[in-house]
Amino acid sequence: MDAKAKQAEIAAILGFTLPTGDLKVNRGMPFINKGSKGVAWQFSITGCVKRDKQQEVVDAIGDLSLAYCEHWGMSKEEALLGLLKASALLSRSVNLSKTKLS
Repeated sequence: MDAKAKQAEIAAILGFTLPTGDLKVNRGMPFINKGSKGVAWQFSITGCVKRDKQQEVVDAIGDLSLAYCEHWGMSKEEALLGLLKASALLSRSVNLSKTKLS
């Protein structure tokens, strides 16, 4: 079971301020329970750390899927389908190589 934390605890773990935390929630930071008057927000520590790291990568390199689509002349859906197929093939290849080693 994943550990839960309040917004101030998530901010301390990830090193940002409470106002930045509000912005992160508005931009998709996952939460378990939305806060209300007198009730604190609850966040999944693992989910928030994962989302924060993913966002750091996107901020650093940008959204490469759009560049990929433009380069190969395909829709974003076609590009994503191709990536899913490649991921499935890679996963299958890794599983087969583990089977052969056993």
